Amino acid sequence: MAVSRKRQERALDEGEWRLVQRAAHPAVREASDRDLLDLARLLRERRDRARDQKRRRQREHLGKADPRGAAPSTRHDGTSVKHGLLAAAAARQRGDRTAPAHARAHRKRGAHVAAARRALALKLAADSRDDESFNSRHAREGMRAIPNRRAEALINPMERGRLRKQQAVAQAIRDAR
Repeated sequence: MAVSRKRQERALDEGEWRLVQRAAHPAVREASDRDLLDLARLLRERRDRARDQKRRRQREHLGKADPRGAAPSTRHDGTSVKHGLLAAAAARQRGDRTAPAHARAHRKRGAHVAAARRALALKLAADSRDDESFNSRHAREGMRAIPNRRAEALINPMERGRLRKQQAVAQAIRDAR
């Protein structure tokens, strides 16, 4: 479930809020590999701390643990929200940790694709020069293969044979009646 920005600001302290914002998309694309590793470590630490606080407060609320303060916790939904936000940011960052490497690979792929398209254009241009006219097949110049214009079969030949045999058996059963 999406959490409003106002609720995020209320649940997180200033440092955690900055960490969550650094794990969001515009900022994570510009971060270096080293910054992403540091961010992942900090997010994991804060997430684990929030998880432990949430569990402790739940146990206090249920009466299973002694209170750490003067009185036991009466509510623990704030720590649950905090833990959820930090866990989501850590998961999001874990998926984006390889973003710079992916960007580099994407640029390389783009260069390869451009080179392949350029080569294809050159090949097509060369092939079009060889074909002089539509009806240029003559015995004196040598025969050229005519490409097969028949549509490729959409059904697997094994499937066609199986269905044909099934139909033959069904017809034999009807004839035997």
